Amino acid sequence: MLLKLKKLYLMTTLALFTPILFSSGCKHTAEDSYSKGSKDSSTAFNDKQILKLSITMPPQDWDKLRVEGRDFSSLQCDSSNESPYEKYKADISMDGSYFKGVTIRKKGFLGSLLQDKPSLKIKLGKGEEFNGLDRFSFNNDRQDSSHLKQCLTYDIFASYGLLAPRCRFTEVTVNGRNLGVYTQVEEVKKDFLHHHLGSSDYTIFEGTLSDFTSSSLETFELKYGDHETTVRNKFLAIAKILESGSKSNLVQKLSQHIDMDQFFKFWALESLVAHWDGYANNRNNYYVLYHPATDKLTFIPWGVDQVLNANDIFLRDDPVNRHGQGQWVSTKAALPHILMADQEGRAKYIATMKSLISSWPVSRILGKIESFQNLLGDQTPSKEVDLLKTFASNRGKDVLASLNAADPKAVYDNRKDDSCTKETGTISGNFSGIWNTAPIPFKGSIKLQFKGETIAFQKASLGFKLDAIVGSPQPAITYMGSTASGKTYVIKVLIETPLFKDTNKVSFHGVSTFGMFLEIVSGKPQLQGYISNGTVNIEKAGISEKSEIKGSIDAKIYSMTF
Repeated sequence: MLLKLKKLYLMTTLALFTPILFSSGCKHTAEDSYSKGSKDSSTAFNDKQILKLSITMPPQDWDKLRVEGRDFSSLQCDSSNESPYEKYKADISMDGSYFKGVTIRKKGFLGSLLQDKPSLKIKLGKGEEFNGLDRFSFNNDRQDSSHLKQCLTYDIFASYGLLAPRCRFTEVTVNGRNLGVYTQVEEVKKDFLHHHLGSSDYTIFEGTLSDFTSSSLETFELKYGDHETTVRNKFLAIAKILESGSKSNLVQKLSQHIDMDQFFKFWALESLVAHWDGYANNRNNYYVLYHPATDKLTFIPWGVDQVLNANDIFLRDDPVNRHGQGQWVSTKAALPHILMADQEGRAKYIATMKSLISSWPVSRILGKIESFQNLLGDQTPSKEVDLLKTFASNRGKDVLASLNAADPKAVYDNRKDDSCTKETGTISGNFSGIWNTAPIPFKGSIKLQFKGETIAFQKASLGFKLDAIVGSPQPAITYMGSTASGKTYVIKVLIETPLFKDTNKVSFHGVSTFGMFLEIVSGKPQLQGYISNGTVNIEKAGISEKSEIKGSIDAKIYSMTF
């Protein structure tokens, strides 16, 4: 599918960055080869035990698999962006059950990509199953160092009676090397339908930066089912209602196509769990389920690894609907944006949110946190656990206070629009210095071309330290320089930690090895572009005190178009 990028420029410090995955694209067909028949998967997601997964495959195949992926050049406006992932064969064991010749591939778009610990999909052979499943999805928790957020959040949605994937923890070993804890999340496909609804006569679409606007409808990806034409016609009908400008009977008109009670609950829950990268706030990470019996659409949450954090930048710095510690509504997608401007829609949302707050399951969440912490032990940092407990304990009252403080006449004009990237420059140069010391004057060479101009630094400094921009801290190389015209720029390149070692040539990869080109304006960094599609050639490296750092960079710059 084609993918679009929007609003990654929101930063308040040089170390701030949060990835968003965007989609703009082409039609996809459902996977007709998906498992046939109904199987009992009731015991497949036991969140009180850690699944032991051992993978054995040719080392050369593993090395090929783990380095596959994308960088920011994949987001160019004219990019077809086909999947970069090949399928490989492996032998596996799961809790002592052995399967030979299974199909394995890497998964993920940008935010979760790692070369050292890739997220994985596995499909068993024809007629094989384990705990009632023949397909498995294992997330590397790249953006959740606690490992707990996905299982907690899906359980919260389920506790309110909404469909949500099941979840458990897995310890993954590849060719004898322990990669640590992964989260296995239930795939929203045929077996999901059988388990939760008792039938597979439904149709599922995935939204990846997709919305109910005429320009975005093709980005919805068919994942399963036989009602594609019916559902796509519904998407078009919804877009026409939203774009008509009519302010009469909006909820009633939409209810011809959407289960509106379910949608209001889904929308409010996304805000309540602080799902900034979901549908309402980012048009991303959700499924739409078509029910033939009712001829209505409902919504299913997805991609909840960056939730349960009231201080996330995309919520904390939102001037439209931010009050205190609890964002009470997200309105950046088409449906919530227009419904919040509608008197009936706004009233229904507020009533739904207050109802959810009144039954916010604090004890349930805290109990799950304690259970998961006991299960995972020191693999879950205590600091992260404390933050989750604080969020769970305070979230209901914080959001209610935010709602009560909101201006009843506020205009929620913070819609997102489509965008993509284009190549706008190049960067090449060298670096050398000592690890984790104060920035030193940079005396090497660096060539920077941006939007047809050469940017020459009169003075520049260079530093090396750990930076927690995406997930856990990782090595960062930071140049800061000023020009003759008085402008100040920052070049920051981050490298996946296990790859930051002597004599290693590292390719830019997702947001695990990537860079940012920023201009400092009025003391604040403004993102000009992403550094990608190139290499960092490391000669010497280390993250211990006084380690010598030396190497070079050769890459391109990609900027967003709006």
